[in-house]
Amino acid sequence: QLEYSNGLHGYCGDGMKPLGQEYTLLQSILVDGGTHFGVSTLSFDNFEELLWMGNQGGHMTSYATGELQKYTSFQVHVSNEVRSIVPHDAGILSLTSNSLRMSARRGLPIFNHSSELMQNMQCMVLTETGTLLMGGHHNNLIELDLNTIDEINVIQVDGDNCAILRNHAGRLEVEVQWREES
Repeated sequence: QLEYSNGLHGYCGDGMKPLGQEYTLLQSILVDGGTHFGVSTLSFDNFEELLWMGNQGGHMTSYATGELQKYTSFQVHVSNEVRSIVPHDAGILSLTSNSLRMSARRGLPIFNHSSELMQNMQCMVLTETGTLLMGGHHNNLIELDLNTIDEINVIQVDGDNCAILRNHAGRLEVEVQWREES
């Protein structure tokens, strides 16, 4: 029987693994630039079933199949690390500390965007309406229209750190209905 630090108990035979062994290593590779730059972000591309990796040297590489064969590899920024990757049906979005780039999956640039507000950026997420929400280590969330490449909204937030933006199953609109019991 195994005892976990959170108080749970289990047996090796019931599918539970010792603490720290929740995952099984399937494949290990040396990534592009791995001898000079560390991996800074990963993202899975559901559109093309590719694993995208960005590194601290501003380089992106995609890997295909279970053997993680290199599919494409290209430079996104000369000196800034890739901080976030979001797959989109039109291409791959990559965020550095002060710029956003959309690239075709082969690596050709589709557009580059930067502005005075884009300083020390960290994360991004696609919204239900097809816009992109970006945040970072400051008190602004920037909403970008991906069709016009215009910043359409700047949202002031409390605090000065936004490290993670995620989609949830919930909706922004809430409707409350009251019923009287008879």
